[in-house]
Amino acid sequence: MVRKNRIGAIFALICCVIVYVLSLFSAFRQDHTSSGPERQLWPDAVPVLVDSSLHRSDFLRIAKSAGYERVSHQGNAMVPLFSFHGMIKVPVEKVSERYDSLDPLYDPFLKKLPALFSGSIDGRDAQVYYIITEDDPNMVFRRLSGVNSPYSGKFVVAGTGSGPVLLLPFIFLFLVIFFAFGVDAKSRLLFLLGSLPVAVFSFGTSFGSYAAILLFSPFWASLVTQIPLFLNERFRRGSDTSNMAHDLLMRAFRYLLFCVLSLIFFLIFSQKGQIKNVGSLFACLLAGPAMIGAAILWHYVRYASRQHALFVSVAISAAGSGKKRMLRFFSSLYMRCGFVLFCSSLLFLWPLFNDGTAASLSLPAPTPHSEVATATGFPSLGQKGDPLPSRGDYIAHYAFHDGYLFGMNYRVPTLNEALEYENYFYINDVLYSEQVTAKLFTEQWYEDIIDQQVQNGIIGLFLNQTNSVGLNYVSLASGGGTELSGGKLLFLLTVVLVSLVFSEMHNVFSSVKMEPGSRTVRSKEQAA
Repeated sequence: MVRKNRIGAIFALICCVIVYVLSLFSAFRQDHTSSGPERQLWPDAVPVLVDSSLHRSDFLRIAKSAGYERVSHQGNAMVPLFSFHGMIKVPVEKVSERYDSLDPLYDPFLKKLPALFSGSIDGRDAQVYYIITEDDPNMVFRRLSGVNSPYSGKFVVAGTGSGPVLLLPFIFLFLVIFFAFGVDAKSRLLFLLGSLPVAVFSFGTSFGSYAAILLFSPFWASLVTQIPLFLNERFRRGSDTSNMAHDLLMRAFRYLLFCVLSLIFFLIFSQKGQIKNVGSLFACLLAGPAMIGAAILWHYVRYASRQHALFVSVAISAAGSGKKRMLRFFSSLYMRCGFVLFCSSLLFLWPLFNDGTAASLSLPAPTPHSEVATATGFPSLGQKGDPLPSRGDYIAHYAFHDGYLFGMNYRVPTLNEALEYENYFYINDVLYSEQVTAKLFTEQWYEDIIDQQVQNGIIGLFLNQTNSVGLNYVSLASGGGTELSGGKLLFLLTVVLVSLVFSEMHNVFSSVKMEPGSRTVRSKEQAA
């Protein structure tokens, strides 16, 4: 038994490493090679969002103390910040809550958090600075945070939000090893004592919701062979437990009851606002017991009067040792299936980490039969009564990638508007500044954007769209990059799931002996 557990743990470890390596090079990879003003103005730059209450000179002193003496700033570049219980602040677009995975100010993980946790948008916008350095964003954040200053908590370094995502495979690795080596009742109790306080006391924080899902859900899944047993025993008292049909019905009731209890758990917490947009996760968690319960119920209806080879092991329950073996079979089967399904459920959470494509902006279609865009007729955005995106969003998206930043007053750049930056640098501890004109939004620039619309078939969509909004999206490619599709990874995990199921069934069938011409099923030990 120990050897079998070790083999299973090694196999699960290999699968976890494969998924982790694939995730590093696919789902969590970003390609910023063709976007953002910092890629056009300087070879290396890290965006830093600073609270508007922090004076410019104070931040420049902090940057200098951290070893960064070259900083650039655009005077009218303001970005709203989303605050989580006053603990963490991340950049967020206010208009229509639309995000672009390649815009340098919006990290693919942090930008999606407002859809999952509760919080509020700060009243003041954040100033946008660019630190000219070859350091990665995480190094910049550590060095800025290491400066002893009362203003150290008033800035956010964009691009440093992938850490919690990269920790997920390690959490799964811990769960694999834990459940492979300890699936007894004592281990489940220890897991409850360790995970439940973390899940409860951290609920409502930016980390707590994920902690609750990651820690509490596997424990909740492990209760499938424990909680319903108490109710099941009441039904089984005074009944003939050797009856196969009754045994099948009770097993189906057990798994389906688990689904109902889990659904109630999900609905209660979702109504309180603690869990949002994670319906796919719980659907996958419930898929395991629901399918097993439905299959057993189907066999009960179809084979109530005769036994079926697939679920032949349930008839072992007539004897005491058979009960334990059958319980181990269902417990081990669900623990393995449930774990793989739990890992697979992350595929449905990928929109929280990424936009689904490596380099595109999902743009809802505008009102049909709208006028063709011209260089002088682009609408401003964020007007009252018009919260939906329009052609102006398409233009503003390209303007953003050409260096035009926007904040609360999100809008299209006006004709012949100049994009100017102010560079700050130190010479012999003396601060100097220079004005730089990075781009001029001329009529030719607008015409080029319109030509791109025509080439991508956008104008035809604008004029011929039958459904105005919500159902149709235009994918606007803006960069390179490849990404492992969720379907391929789901197929990989499905293969692992099927192999685990059949290996477990083989282990059970190898320990069962059927007497020829008889409907009695006995274990090998009983036969001996």
